[in-house]
Amino acid sequence: MQQDNNQSQDHCSTEVPEGSENFNPTASTSNPPADQMETLTVETPIPTVSLLVPTAYSTDSQELSSDARLISKRVANQAETPSLDNILSLTNRFEDILGGTINSDESNREEADISNMETAITASPTPTLRIHKDHPKRVRPIGTKWVLKNKKDERGIVIKNKARLVGQGHTQEEGIDYDEVFAPVARIEAIRLFLAYASFMDFVVYQMDVKNAFLYGTIDEEVYVMQPPGFQDPEFLAKVYKVEKAMYGLHQAPRAWYGTLSKYLLKNGFQRGTIDQTLFIRKQREDFKLIQVYVDNIIFGSSNPRLCREFEALMHEKFQMSAMGELNFFLGLQVLQKEDGIFLSQDKYVGDILKNSDIKFVVCAYARHQVTPKECHLHAVKRIFRYLKGHPKIGLWYPKESPFDLVSFSDSDYGGATQDHKSTTGGCQFLGRKLIS
Repeated sequence: MQQDNNQSQDHCSTEVPEGSENFNPTASTSNPPADQMETLTVETPIPTVSLLVPTAYSTDSQELSSDARLISKRVANQAETPSLDNILSLTNRFEDILGGTINSDESNREEADISNMETAITASPTPTLRIHKDHPKRVRPIGTKWVLKNKKDERGIVIKNKARLVGQGHTQEEGIDYDEVFAPVARIEAIRLFLAYASFMDFVVYQMDVKNAFLYGTIDEEVYVMQPPGFQDPEFLAKVYKVEKAMYGLHQAPRAWYGTLSKYLLKNGFQRGTIDQTLFIRKQREDFKLIQVYVDNIIFGSSNPRLCREFEALMHEKFQMSAMGELNFFLGLQVLQKEDGIFLSQDKYVGDILKNSDIKFVVCAYARHQVTPKECHLHAVKRIFRYLKGHPKIGLWYPKESPFDLVSFSDSDYGGATQDHKSTTGGCQFLGRKLIS
């Protein structure tokens, strides 16, 4: 196949014009003049309980009102400013308010259902919003927008309608609005290694995710955001929010969330991995717990099922959690846990790729030609996807009865690249009979 591809590359002469990308402009909020800007100081709601509870307040005094209203006082025309009491029942109102901010699902062209969506505004029973008349006006506020999305399971069925208020972090300036933004993220090889070890030790892997995870982190920079679209206070249109906690869309939000989670786990007796800092381990006598973190998604397992229940209770004490039970779908991997091993497949992921019309740049082997693609490159990629379509059920099998010795293989090719004459190298690593990378 490699020889055929090289020959086809040598004979390529007809360039394929680059397709025009579909651009979806987001609604931008104009910034009020500095001399008119009064600010609402916001400590972003921190999820602490399992129930949705009103949180945001708006009042002219330093004393917080006992009646929870969302970015609103008790104005005469309450219909213009939706309150938190009826926010979850809004259907047609949200269509008018949000307009073009509703995202449709590209895989099967299903529009997000806004009649049953989660809102990031209701999270904590603690009032966190006050109006400050005199506040520095030297920092430019950041716009906000609503992002709606359907969350699907391993079969592609919509299981949750999510709505999230995000800051337009692309307008932030490094050194002014943020400094350090790096946060460790688990690699796919680390996930496979985790599952390979779980199969070897014969314990069940569970999964859960943290609701509104980024809202738990604390940021040090002085950041202001505009009022959410559709929920502006008619009496205080020139005011903005000061963000005290992390917020989705901000550059520093992932780092702030990882810092909060890691401190909590270390405080409760876990040890962080030296190489993989998204892996946390805790030993209790003869038993142990393994925790793998991918942003707000957590997979965990233990040699003792009781320790898994204890960890779930521990996370519920600090965060709002969504317990999903046994691991069956994670980062595009379909996971089937059996008595004699674990099977990993990506047939749903392959199916989603085959439905996508813009697939000619997906395959890494042809990524070098994405600047000046030609028709022959498209035919070569189609050949690869014909193979994927013909073998959708192929996956990785991690047998339980297998040694746990690390074995590596590598190979190189110095004559295949006829255009640039650069060598091609590759390798794979096995734990016993379990391919991990």
